[in-house]
Amino acid sequence: DLGCGVGNEVALLLNNGWEVWAVDGQCKAIQMIKERADIKDREKLVLIVASFEDKSFWEGLPKVDFILASYALPFSKSDKFNNVWARIVQKLNQNG
Repeated sequence: DLGCGVGNEVALLLNNGWEVWAVDGQCKAIQMIKERADIKDREKLVLIVASFEDKSFWEGLPKVDFILASYALPFSKSDKFNNVWARIVQKLNQNG
């Protein structure tokens, strides 16, 4: 979940059996997710404070079946959007 914010989608995905990598550029957002009582299966959760516009962020991520960026992509700087989109596509498994 790119730009995970307070973790509403993170909670939904975790509580329905997904493994989730939650990424946000704000430490406060990650802290709020840690404090949520409604999140189950925390062993399936990886929390990352980073900007998804940063190339080095993508190097450590695995390929996945699903990438959620509900409200994050509109905040991507226009000169970086094409690179971000290309990295998203590269990190999706075939048929993801």
